[in-house]
Amino acid sequence: ISFSNEGKTLIRNEPVSEFIDYVGKQKPGAADERITFDMIKTDGPLATAWTPYKFYFNGEFHHCGINSFQLVRVNGEWRVQYIIDTRRMEACE
Repeated sequence: ISFSNEGKTLIRNEPVSEFIDYVGKQKPGAADERITFDMIKTDGPLATAWTPYKFYFNGEFHHCGINSFQLVRVNGEWRVQYIIDTRRMEACE
């Protein structure tokens, strides 16, 4: 989730394969996402993780926002069901 130049909310869906392809092409250390685990809530096999982050590319601030992970415990292991995030270009507090 991001915003247009006019301030309108933009929602972009990205296939996992595109994300993996993008990450796989980065030089080691180029992409640096600094995550804080702010809140994790669970109910049986369901969990939600709320994680503020700041993203740096080649050592320079690029964007920040919140990751929201939905997880499901399957056979005793937590698996990410989906991720949604916000992205802002201005500095986050």
